[in-house]
Amino acid sequence: MESKPVFIKINEYNDILDIIALTKSKLQQARTLHDRLSKLHSQEEEHLRQWQEELENVGRNLEELDNTLARPQQ
Repeated sequence: MESKPVFIKINEYNDILDIIALTKSKLQQARTLHDRLSKLHSQEEEHLRQWQEELENVGRNLEELDNTLARPQQ
């Protein structure tokens, strides 16, 4: 198959270049947003992990208190 030159109007060519530039800009914005969301997700996971540890500590302390109060006095 023989390739032949393609001719387009200069204003259409400029429109295409503008669309490509806009698409690149939107892609960069999407990457930046993804990075920010990833960071927030990591921070959220850390906060949830810390909360879980605190809940476990409270549960252990409550269990120890309950056991201490439930023992018959000597």
